[in-house]
Amino acid sequence: MDVTTMLERKNQVVKSSNEGILYLFRKNKVQFFNGLASFTRTVDGGFEVSVAADEAVTLVGKQIIVATGSNVRPLPNLPFDERVVLSNDGALDIAAVPDRLAVIGAGVIGLELGSVWRRLGADVTILEGLPSFLPIVDQAIAKEAKKAFDKQGLKIEQGAKVSEVNATEDGVTIH
Repeated sequence: MDVTTMLERKNQVVKSSNEGILYLFRKNKVQFFNGLASFTRTVDGGFEVSVAADEAVTLVGKQIIVATGSNVRPLPNLPFDERVVLSNDGALDIAAVPDRLAVIGAGVIGLELGSVWRRLGADVTILEGLPSFLPIVDQAIAKEAKKAFDKQGLKIEQGAKVSEVNATEDGVTIH
C-alpha cells in the first residue's frame, strides 16, 4: 500500500470537492458566508441572519442553509499534537499504516477512521464509552453494522471508560 499516494489522492479529492461546491454556489447564485451566524428574527416569510465574520453582515432570505461543519474535541489535559494524539484530520494524514491504533469513540467518524486503517492493515481497537453500539441508529441497522465491522477485524470495546491517557515518544497508554 502506497500511503503517500493515497493521501495525495485524498487531498486532491477534498480540494476538488470544495472547489466544485463553490462553483455550484456561484453558478446557482447562492451566496456563501463564513463566520459565526445567528437567526435574529423572522422577516416577510423569511429569516434575518446576522453573520459575524471579517466584516459583519445581516442577511435576509427565505431559504437559509446552515452548514456547521465540525470541530474536534480533545480530551481534558490531552491536546492533539497530530503526531501521537491525533484529531480526525490528523488520523487522515498518517504517513504510514500504524501497527496498532486506538480510536476513542465509536461514532460515525471514529468508525470510519478505524475501518479505513483496519482495512489498510492496522490492528485497530475502538473504545466506546456507551454500553451499546450506535445507540442513536435503528438497532437492526446497528446490529448489521456491528457484524460488518467484526468481520473486518475491527475490535470495538463498549462501556470502555477512558480515565487517563499518557502520551510519550513511544506511543500512548490508555487507562
